[in-house]
Amino acid sequence: MTSIFFFIFSLAACSAAVSNDNSVSNSSSDTTTGPVKITENTNSNPLASSNDNINRAMETAPELNPAKTPTEAYKRLFAAVKSGNTEEIKAAVSLRTQELAEMLAKRQNEPIEKVYSNGFSRTTMTDRLPEIRDERVKGGMGAVEVWNNSDQRWEDIPFIFENGSWKLAYGDLWQNVWQSPGPGRAAIDAQAANVNKPNSGMKKIELPKNVNAMVNPVGTPAKKRP
Repeated sequence: MTSIFFFIFSLAACSAAVSNDNSVSNSSSDTTTGPVKITENTNSNPLASSNDNINRAMETAPELNPAKTPTEAYKRLFAAVKSGNTEEIKAAVSLRTQELAEMLAKRQNEPIEKVYSNGFSRTTMTDRLPEIRDERVKGGMGAVEVWNNSDQRWEDIPFIFENGSWKLAYGDLWQNVWQSPGPGRAAIDAQAANVNKPNSGMKKIELPKNVNAMVNPVGTPAKKRP
C-alpha cells in the first residue's frame, strides 16, 4: 500500500486537550473496561449505515484469547502483518476498520489483501517489532505511540475495546466514533516546543496517507457551494 502514514485528516499526534500526568497514568491501567457501546452515527459517511450490523456483532461471545491492552493488540497486528496472513490481520482490527478496508478495496478496484497488507500503518514496514510507548486508555478507547522507522517519527495509533478485546480502530476514527484517550508524548513535546509560535495548536491523529488518497483521490472536483 502507498504510504500508510498519519491517521485521520490533520491529526499527526493525538487529538483532545492535554491531560495531566495523573489522568494519563490512571487511564493507562484501565484495560479491563467492557466494550464501548456504539451509538448511531448520523453523519454522511458511507459506512455509517452499518451500525446496526456492528452492534449485533458486538453482542456475540467475547474472544477466547483477547488482546488485553492496546500494546498487546499492536504486537498481534505486527505479527499478523509479518506472517502475511490477511485473516489474522483482519482479526486484529475492529469491525468498522474491516468495513473501511472493504470500501477502499472496492473504490480502488484492488484485492482486499493489498489493503490489509501493512496493517494500515507504516510502522509495520520493518523486520523487527518497533519501539512502543505511551499507552493511554480511557473507557473503551486507547492509543499507543509506535516508532515509524520509515518516516523517522512517532506514530500515534488508535485502538478500541470491542467484543472483549482491543482492536486497531482506524475505521472507528474515520467514522468519528473513536475518541482520543489523551494526547501522546510526541504531541505534548511538540506543543511545548511550539508554545510561543502562533497557530501552533496540536494536530489530531490522521488516517494513513494511503487511506486518504483512496477516499479523497487527487483531482476529485470540489463541489460548488450553493
